[in-house]
Amino acid sequence: MVPASGKVVVRALDLNVGANDILVTQNVAGMESAPVVVKATIAKQTAAVTAELVSQDDTAKTALIGGTGEPGATITLKGAGADVTATVGADGTWTATVTGLKNGKNTVAVTQTFAGKTTGPVSVVIDIKAVAENFTAKLDSQNDDAKSAVISGTGEPGATITVSPTTGTKTVTVAAKLRPWFRLRARLLCVRWI
Repeated sequence: MVPASGKVVVRALDLNVGANDILVTQNVAGMESAPVVVKATIAKQTAAVTAELVSQDDTAKTALIGGTGEPGATITLKGAGADVTATVGADGTWTATVTGLKNGKNTVAVTQTFAGKTTGPVSVVIDIKAVAENFTAKLDSQNDDAKSAVISGTGEPGATITVSPTTGTKTVTVAAKLRPWFRLRARLLCVRWI
């Protein structure tokens, strides 16, 4: 019903993507007016960007991030390491490798740019685990009668050395403040400091 002001606002629903002809008529006391054609062009909605951690390499301090978006859109990843860009493929998926990550939690902000509009960001957290870079281990000697072996090597001071005999069912962990070198005597289910 048209109010006394004579002005009316009506919302047309369920329009198609692309051009739409909307017919508008008025009915007064059973008399219908000729239709007025109102044109509305509905733009295709851009697919939202998604992002997730696909894999990471703690030693190289890199991560592969992937997700979905609008085909042809530019994906930008910022916040950890160098800024990286990728393009969403025809199938709606994308991947990018982030480098230069630091030990601990790294947050990457992912945005999508399509037809001049940027959407996002979506955050991805990458937790890079510290990797002992100066770690070595070698067999010094073995005693067949005692079923034991002496293992020595180098490690990070304060690190934990774990000895896991492949024939046993238990893993023995030795937690001690290490010097830059260590020497252990390992038996199937026990470890002794020498």
